[in-house]
Amino acid sequence: PYRRQRQMCIRDRYKADPQDISNRLYEADVSENKLTKLVYLAIKHILPDGSVKDMDNDYMRVQDIIDFLNTYYDCSYKTGTRETIRKEAITELLDKNLIESNDRSKQSPYYGYRIKIEIGGKRK
Repeated sequence: PYRRQRQMCIRDRYKADPQDISNRLYEADVSENKLTKLVYLAIKHILPDGSVKDMDNDYMRVQDIIDFLNTYYDCSYKTGTRETIRKEAITELLDKNLIESNDRSKQSPYYGYRIKIEIGGKRK
């Protein structure tokens, strides 16, 4: 109950404007798939208004991505959509070399993804 109230407070404090969301999705021209675009924006920590929530490039678990999208993009993804997000969005972003996963076991609760770091104009 407390976590849900906290998320409601965050959502009330930050009202996602549908036009802002539409603009961010348009700018995230990484895929035709809306889910892939949303996941990419979440991993980059980009809010619907274009600001960046965190400047760090920490690894995000799929559940962290779901929480981010539900809180800031007014989505209603459930825990059961993790596999869909992995199969559709994460796989595409990994194939396009836009994100990377950490070195943990895939069964680890700490297995996550982050934006691939560019060094000298090339993705590392």
